[in-house]
Amino acid sequence: MPTGSVRRMMVSHERRVLFVHVQKTGGSTIDRMLEEAIPDVAYLQGLRGGRHARLAPALKAHPELKEYFKAVRVAQEHVASTYLVGMLG
Repeated sequence: MPTGSVRRMMVSHERRVLFVHVQKTGGSTIDRMLEEAIPDVAYLQGLRGGRHARLAPALKAHPELKEYFKAVRVAQEHVASTYLVGMLG
């Protein structure tokens, strides 16, 4: 894991996998599991949003990743959470 509390989008070049972390979907648990399971896990640098960076800008900054498998966890809870945060402040 990167030093300090700054975390970035995860990638495994050996396995050709990019993990796109969507907020409020359990991505932190998946981050930890991937860090334990994949010895060559690396972190993309210079992306706005850190580990919550969007895929399109990440691929624009790192075009070599276009052929990688992209893993994204999307949960219905994300929609509900976003709605409630917007409604309740």
